[in-house]
Amino acid sequence: MWTLFQAGVLAERRATSVTLPALKAKPDSFYDAGYNEGIQDCRKHLTASGIKVR
Repeated sequence: MWTLFQAGVLAERRATSVTLPALKAKPDSFYDAGYNEGIQDCRKHLTASGIKVR
C-alpha cells in the first residue's frame, strides 16, 4: 500500500509545474539583489526536488 502511495506522489511531483516571478534585470538596490538570489534559490530547490519551473 505504501509503495503505491509513494509512486503516486512521485508521478504527481513530475507533473507539477510552477511559474516563478521574473528576475529584476538591473537590481536597483541591495533589496533587489536579494530578491533575485531568493528566486534563483527557489528555482534550484524546486528543480532538485523534481518540480518543473517555468
